[in-house]
Amino acid sequence: MNKSKNSKKKKIRTKKKNSSKESKINKLFQKYVNNKGILSYNDFKRLVKNEFHMNYPNSVYKSALHMWGSLDHKKRYFTKENFHNMFIHKDGKEGFFRFIYI
Repeated sequence: MNKSKNSKKKKIRTKKKNSSKESKINKLFQKYVNNKGILSYNDFKRLVKNEFHMNYPNSVYKSALHMWGSLDHKKRYFTKENFHNMFIHKDGKEGFFRFIYI
C-alpha cells in the first residue's frame, strides 16, 4: 500500500461571507466612524439624520447611547459590534433600528 502525497484530500477553508445586510451595516458604520474606530454621539446623530432622514430629541439619542453603547472613562460611544446589535441582536432582543430595513 503505497500512498502518494496527492492522494490525500485537502480541506479547503473558505472565508465566511457577510450577508448583504451585514455588509451594508458595516459600510454605513465605516462612513461615519472616526479614526479610532468608534462612533461618537455627534457622529451618531448625524448618521441618523442624514441616512435615515429621522430627527429625534436629544434625549432619544442619549438613551440609545446608554442602552447600546460602550463606556470608557465617562465617555460613551458605539463600536462596530454595538452598532450592528442596534439592527439585529442574536439573543432576540430588539434594537434601536429594528424597524429600519437596509
